[in-house]
Amino acid sequence: MDIHPAPQGARFLRALPLIGKARYKREVPLEAAPHIVNCYRTVQWSWLPYRELPDHLLAWEGAHAVPIGLIAPDDLVFAPRRHYRLEDDDFGHVGMMTNVGTVVHATKWKRGVVEDPLEEFLGRGCLGIRRIPA
Repeated sequence: MDIHPAPQGARFLRALPLIGKARYKREVPLEAAPHIVNCYRTVQWSWLPYRELPDHLLAWEGAHAVPIGLIAPDDLVFAPRRHYRLEDDDFGHVGMMTNVGTVVHATKWKRGVVEDPLEEFLGRGCLGIRRIPA
């Protein structure tokens, strides 16, 4: 696979055309994207032309923790799922920050890929924010 460099802030742009089009499925392989996705596969697929992302990004040593006051486009934002338990799910729900204060993410509750204000996305709390190096 060819990996292409891209400026910070360009990766979330791949996810925007999926809004209202991609279907949500909780367990889905990356190969089903971009037509069928979950929150993690949306992020993984959006980054695919630039970098392959491992599983468990919240705990990945290659990702840099970012304070909420320094959040930037393409940063990954992690929030607890409903009925979240760390022993069942290590990262909860994940979305990508855009350049307009919103988060692009896939959700079964809204039936696919959506864009929500950061405050709404973090309504149940924040597990962490991670920046992936280019």
